[in-house]
Amino acid sequence: MAGNFWEALFFNGLLLGLTVRVRALSLKGAVVMALMGFWIFLALGWRGYLIPIGFFTLASLFTHLGYERKRNRQVAQQRGGTRGPREVLANGLVPLLFTLPMVWLDSKLFTLGYIGAWATALCDTSSTELGNLWGRRSYLIKNFHRVNPGTAGAVSLEGTTAGFVAGSSLISLAYALRLVNLRLVLPLCFAALLGSMMESYLAEIIPPSIRVKHELLNLLNTSLGGGFALLGGILWLTPE
Repeated sequence: MAGNFWEALFFNGLLLGLTVRVRALSLKGAVVMALMGFWIFLALGWRGYLIPIGFFTLASLFTHLGYERKRNRQVAQQRGGTRGPREVLANGLVPLLFTLPMVWLDSKLFTLGYIGAWATALCDTSSTELGNLWGRRSYLIKNFHRVNPGTAGAVSLEGTTAGFVAGSSLISLAYALRLVNLRLVLPLCFAALLGSMMESYLAEIIPPSIRVKHELLNLLNTSLGGGFALLGGILWLTPE
């Protein structure tokens, strides 16, 4: 394993208390995140651990940015922007699954899937939160009909651009931490964007009657983003 048991325990205990204190996550959500983080720290060490930290930091920041304005437009995250265990699992379960083989196998492909899934989650969250805040026109990706902000599957130029920049920033962090090489940065950025855009398309297909539609979409888009990242790795990864 890459990480130390006691370091993983310490940092995730600290993370649990901090996320609850700043109301980024509910207590149950923070516990789920800490358990996920504990395993990630053991599997990937502190470098891999900083990727979900970057995701939750930016996701929380963008969620609370302009919250009153988004609430007045009825497009704000529920519970004052505090996320619970369902939202944590919806964004983090797929990246977590990518870490399971890494405990026994030193495979760069699984690392790419892990980073691609987190970047897709951030791309999606950022495009939604910032698109709802700054977007002037929203369209359905399937037929480009103009719709109201917050409509399931709707995208905006401002939100999509912000999502791409945010997802790319997380991938840039992974490059700075030497988790990926330079040749794979651009393919990973587009894998995250494509995974996020596919969610917008799927949102128009999945019936709104499904109770956990939003969480299901997050699971699907992180799976797609991670899968596209794996494909990019197969096509572009070269021995170092």
